[in-house]
Amino acid sequence: MGSDVYLRWDSMSEEDKEKQLTGFNIAAGKAGYLRASIGMAEENEVLRVLFPEQIWNSSEPVEYDFEGNMEAMRSVLVSYLAGQKIDVQDRIAESTAMGRHVGEVLARTFGAENVVTPGMDFEDKKTWAESLVGFFRLGAELQKAGKRPGVWISW
Repeated sequence: MGSDVYLRWDSMSEEDKEKQLTGFNIAAGKAGYLRASIGMAEENEVLRVLFPEQIWNSSEPVEYDFEGNMEAMRSVLVSYLAGQKIDVQDRIAESTAMGRHVGEVLARTFGAENVVTPGMDFEDKKTWAESLVGFFRLGAELQKAGKRPGVWISW
């Protein structure tokens, strides 16, 4: 149980679909698959913030603006990695430059173990965050190519 997030796009090949069958791998974002098991509460919160309710309630992929939501994703990840409450509106209001560096600064200043909340260790959180970034980058590339990427979530 949990959230399985799939990227779908126009002219998607069978090979691309097969790459998404990873056995619930939390590091498969570059293939267009994200995983947050039921016990991954913070990761599920990140997904809930980034993907609108329409996607969660749809039985088929819903087109998503990856390019337009890239900064929101980055800001949410800063909060996630810093172990802060995720409030996308407040995070977007901060400067982009600050948002990109605050997680690194907190980790260097206080040590990685002190800037994440209990659950997954920092390396797992970092792996999951990198997967989310890979998912968004793939979506943005597909969007630029005119392939109308959509998101489908099984939960």
